[in-house]
Amino acid sequence: LEETDGPGLERAARTITINLAAADLTSTVYYWAVDLGQIVRIDADSLEPITLPIPAQSGETTTCRACHSLSANGQRMSFTYFEGNGPGGVIDANGTSVITDGAAQRWNFSALNPDGSLMVTTFANRLTFRDGNTGAAIPGFEDLGVQASHPTFSPLGTQIVFPNNTLQDGAAPRWEIDFNSSDIAVADVDPVARTITGVRTLVPGAGRTLYQPSFSPDGRLVAYADGIASRSTTPADLMVASAADVSGDAPRVKLVRANPASTAYGPTFNPKIEGGYMWVAFFSRRDYGHHLRGIGRPQVWIAAVDANADPASGLDPSHPGFWLPGQSEQSENLSSFFAPKPCSETGGLCESDAACCGDGLCRPVDGVAQCVPPIEACELTGDVCVADADCCDGLNCVFDAASGTQQCLPPGSVCSETGQLCQLDADCCEDAGLCVDDGTGATRCLDNCADAGTSCSEDRPCCAGTLCNEGTCIFIGG
Repeated sequence: LEETDGPGLERAARTITINLAAADLTSTVYYWAVDLGQIVRIDADSLEPITLPIPAQSGETTTCRACHSLSANGQRMSFTYFEGNGPGGVIDANGTSVITDGAAQRWNFSALNPDGSLMVTTFANRLTFRDGNTGAAIPGFEDLGVQASHPTFSPLGTQIVFPNNTLQDGAAPRWEIDFNSSDIAVADVDPVARTITGVRTLVPGAGRTLYQPSFSPDGRLVAYADGIASRSTTPADLMVASAADVSGDAPRVKLVRANPASTAYGPTFNPKIEGGYMWVAFFSRRDYGHHLRGIGRPQVWIAAVDANADPASGLDPSHPGFWLPGQSEQSENLSSFFAPKPCSETGGLCESDAACCGDGLCRPVDGVAQCVPPIEACELTGDVCVADADCCDGLNCVFDAASGTQQCLPPGSVCSETGQLCQLDADCCEDAGLCVDDGTGATRCLDNCADAGTSCSEDRPCCAGTLCNEGTCIFIGG
């Protein structure tokens, strides 16, 4: 790698190692272009920013839409009209169908549960539990006695995480947008009874500002920003803490490789683990190569986090961030959310497990990759097996000496026994026969004899019931 600060200037050369992840990150990403006052969508197949055509709210005098949140299934979005303290809105993810825009329903920050049926909002530093279909407050919901901001649901919708005990210079904030002291807290959600209970501190701020939390896709971790104020004009570290710890002092670790200069804010996780990594999006005022240098314009970045990350180990599980392709370099881009592309039901085409709905798996069926239920899924290369029938097309179930287990492996990895798939005669184990067509178009190791109609020789006698006649096996008597 050679790098330089500009044409004609001194070049520095060094060797670096780059790890490539076999991950399918194909999705739609929504972010807020704050200087435009618009919510923007980028589709993976076009990489062109599209402003959502959100219809006007009754009595609207400004076109600003802000502080959006997205349900994990990517189908529903909540936001605020009019800048801060405005009426709240809920729309479909395309921005065309308004579900609610009641002028009396006001909030600054909001969060939708995974299917968009429930919502938590903040206004005047208080949390309100709402119906995601109407925006109306849940009847009987009581004030939790928190001073909160930036709520987010867990992947199963059974918890929320939020900054609590928010203060501005030691006093109650004017609103939940500006504060410079806070903790990270969690609470339990019962989506059936529609209750929120059990508020407890996960990470104490100890005078710091802990804000903008997000659950990891497996629910084990919470990422958040740790700084001196709740705005991105001040430095902030990215942190991950154990979500399972309820002692009030959860193990946590700084994501240094993802955020080396303390210029990252608003972490949000991709809802799926891909390629052995969790993927976290955030916005940063860092330089972007020679495109954006020295101007501090916020842009959306993405970084990988090891799927087995353990904050208690003290090891940084993050990797260097990359700029989100397709976003406008001319706008100030904040608050990004991943929306999964439409999934394929059973029998639908796929390229990876991530493309299948629910717990469906992507497997070859009659030579075509399709989504199948887990109980019907064949085993892939390297998977443990008991018999050949367990393995996907083109694989044998053989003993792998290196692992000491039976594994699905392609022909040639280990010699094939009689009846197993092969490509060459050399693939067949001793006394397993030769690699011949089994009559279905597949080639298998079959006993070392020639069937009727195939060539024969002294080294390859005809099978029982046939005889060798001028180099070809024929049935006896005909």
